[in-house]
Amino acid sequence: GNPGVAQASLSVDPKAVPDPLIAPMAAMQGSIAHDVQGQVARGLQVGWAATQDRAQAGWAVTREKAQAGWEVARERAYSGCVAARERVDTIREGKALLDRGGRAVEFAVLAKVAAREAAALDAGLGESAARAIAVLEDAATQLRAGREPAEGLPDGIGGIQDYEALAEAFEVRAATYRRLLDSLKALPPAPRMSAVEEDAARILQFKAGCHRAATKTLEGCEAVKERRCRSPCDSRQAWC
Repeated sequence: GNPGVAQASLSVDPKAVPDPLIAPMAAMQGSIAHDVQGQVARGLQVGWAATQDRAQAGWAVTREKAQAGWEVARERAYSGCVAARERVDTIREGKALLDRGGRAVEFAVLAKVAAREAAALDAGLGESAARAIAVLEDAATQLRAGREPAEGLPDGIGGIQDYEALAEAFEVRAATYRRLLDSLKALPPAPRMSAVEEDAARILQFKAGCHRAATKTLEGCEAVKERRCRSPCDSRQAWC
């Protein structure tokens, strides 16, 4: 041999020799990256599916609530229309009752109204008297309790000497109210009124109110006219 050829054949580029760990690590990194990407993709798919399910469920619930609300609103509107129609019919029946019966029906309806108002007022007075008895007796007790330490009170609190007399007066009044209540007998119930009679009564009360207003207006005009006539004025401004 040629020594030059032998030297050339024995020289090896170190970069051409692969490291035994490089290839396995590269393969492992590629596999891990692929697995991570797959997991991320599957997570996104699951999350998107869950979001869609929730959105659909929420839309279904919202639609059901809206439908239920619409049904309730429609039922209330229908009930309101029915009630209004019945109310108008009742008012018409009340007016027809007055038209048919004339003055006799007016007197009968107004008598029921007066009886009902009287019974309500009587019941209210009885309740007020019962409360007054309790308040008067309690005040009498406190007046006597407030009079006891009169010797130890500082200057500036007067009228202690009148506590006893006032307490006795309160007790007498409470006893009078109690005897009055005990002597009263329960009133018979006021006559009941139908819906038609109630509306007839309202019509009569409205007419009475209009009549009173017109009467007061006329009386006011007459009073103004009378004052104008009595006051000195020229012929152009005089009303009389």
